Amino acid sequence: MTLQTIQYSGDQFGYYTVGDRFRTHSKLLAIEEMRRTGQHLEWHFNEIQMSSHNWLQEPPQPLNELYRQRAQQIRDSYDYVVIWYSGGADSWNILNSFLSNNIPIDEIAHCHSLKADGGNKHSDFNEETFFTAIPRTQEIVQRYPNIRHRVIDLSDCIDGLYSRHDIRFDFIYNTKSMASANSLARSYLRDDIADYRRIMDSGRRMVFVWGTEKPRMTLKDNRYHVMFQDSFSETNIRIQSLADQGYFDEWFYWSPYTAALVAKQCHVLRRVLEHDHADPAWYTDHPESGFCPRSRRHGRYLSINAFNELIYPGWDSSTLVQPKPRDMLVGHRDEWFWRQQNNATVDLAKSGIREWVRRLGNYWLNDPLDPTKGVKGCINIYALE
Repeated sequence: MTLQTIQYSGDQFGYYTVGDRFRTHSKLLAIEEMRRTGQHLEWHFNEIQMSSHNWLQEPPQPLNELYRQRAQQIRDSYDYVVIWYSGGADSWNILNSFLSNNIPIDEIAHCHSLKADGGNKHSDFNEETFFTAIPRTQEIVQRYPNIRHRVIDLSDCIDGLYSRHDIRFDFIYNTKSMASANSLARSYLRDDIADYRRIMDSGRRMVFVWGTEKPRMTLKDNRYHVMFQDSFSETNIRIQSLADQGYFDEWFYWSPYTAALVAKQCHVLRRVLEHDHADPAWYTDHPESGFCPRSRRHGRYLSINAFNELIYPGWDSSTLVQPKPRDMLVGHRDEWFWRQQNNATVDLAKSGIREWVRRLGNYWLNDPLDPTKGVKGCINIYALE
C-alpha cells in the first residue's frame, strides 16, 4: 500500500511543551520556562502516529518495499527532490531506494569545507565527500543525465555565519543539542544558493531529503524498545519556523508516516540479537557507536558493519566513511573555524556557546565537567515486545 501524500508541518521534527500553555520548538526556551514555572517539560515527536502504531508486531513487508514506499511518497509530494548524500550508509540507502525502483530524483548534493581546510581532501569533513560521495554520484549521473549534481563548499557561509543579523544575538535559542557550524549553515542554503531561491520563488515545492535517522534500540525492564531522541534532530529550528514559506525538509526514516519502516528495522535487529546462531563476529564487547544495540542474551553489542548490513540490504561495509562526531557540543568537522585566533566572528560564536552552556546548567549536560559530551536528550520510547 502506497503511503499518503505528505501533509507538511514544522512540528514533525518535534516540539516542546511546559505545563499546559507553553509550546516552543526551542529546547533552551523550554528549559528556561520549566525553571521559571516549575512545571513539567515534555518533548513531543509525532505521538499520535507513533502511539497508534502496533510496535509489537513486525510488519510483513520486506525492508526494501518499505523504503520504496517512502521514496515514492516523497516523490509524489514534491516537485523538486534534493537528496543530500554524504557517502554514508543512511544516505546511500535513500539513493538506492529511489534509483533501484526507477523513482526520479532531481538533484544529488553534498557539502564540504575544502577552501577552509586549505585544499585538504582528507580532512574529517571532506574525505567521505571527495572519495565516496562525489565519485559514486558521478557514476550515477552518467547513467541518469537528468539528475543535477551539486557540490557545495560551506567555508564562506560558515565564516560569516555568526555575524548574520538573525543569528548574532539569539542563535542559542535555535540550537537544539549541538552547536555545529556546518549544520547551522545548511539551514541557509535555500537563501544563499540562487538556483534554490529561484525554484522556491517559482512556487515549486522543493524538498531536502536527509538520512535521519538510524533506529535506536534500548533495553528497559529487560525488554527491547525503540527510542526516539531529540539529540538526533538535524533540522534547524529556523527551518521549522519557515515551513509555511516553502522550506521543506524530509527525514527519510523518522517521520509521521514511517512508524512501520522503523518498526521493521528494529524487529530485524531484534531477531538477530536474540538468535542462537548469529555470527559472533557481528558483535563487539563495547559499542562502536551510540546506535549499536546490546543483546540481552549475552550483553555484547552489534558492530557498526553488522548493523548497517542488516537494515540496509546491499550496503558495502568496505565503503570509506567517516566516524560520527566525537565532540557532541560543536563538532570536530568545524575545527578549522573554531581554532581561528583574533577573529571577531569566532569570538562572538564562542561567547554565545559559553552562554548557552551556562543557561542549560549542569543538569542538562551529559558531563558538567566536559561540555563536549553534549546535552542530555529528551526521549520517547515504545515497547517492541
